[in-house]
Amino acid sequence: MRMIARRARCDVALAYHHFGSKEALYEQIVRDYGGRYASLFTVLSQPGSPETRVSALVDAIIDFMRANVPFVKMLVREVMAPSNVYVRTVQQNLRALLEVGTRAIDQGVARGTIAKVDAQPFLVLAYGMITYYMIASTSLATLFGTSPLDDPALASLRREAKAMLLGRLRV
Repeated sequence: MRMIARRARCDVALAYHHFGSKEALYEQIVRDYGGRYASLFTVLSQPGSPETRVSALVDAIIDFMRANVPFVKMLVREVMAPSNVYVRTVQQNLRALLEVGTRAIDQGVARGTIAKVDAQPFLVLAYGMITYYMIASTSLATLFGTSPLDDPALASLRREAKAMLLGRLRV
């Protein structure tokens, strides 16, 4: 808590006053991140074709993860060795996101605008594909000889992710 307070340039007593414990602070950070991530999915309810909405969502997710790579790496560590915060907060957020995505897919299937897919595995695989690219960016930079989080590699990620996802969803 002292290190966190020092980096936040506040008194450690103030950090304890507002959060009570390091775990409570961590849980609030995870909730905030989850809420910001979940807000990206509002694009699915916007007007436009399914291709336009999925394309916009892929761009939003890539931009969000790119801006939060250390946090994305931390969440992957949580998946590998879950803490109490993960069990209470992250799993709840992920369930809610899966429900939103599943509902959007089911609505598209019912309208005949997207192909029938097994929504949960499809969404987990899509998330995992982009997440892996982000968390492996340091290793990929060595492999590619340039940062995969900068153009033209990032433009390639956008193009390939959209092609894979939209290819599976096309009627």
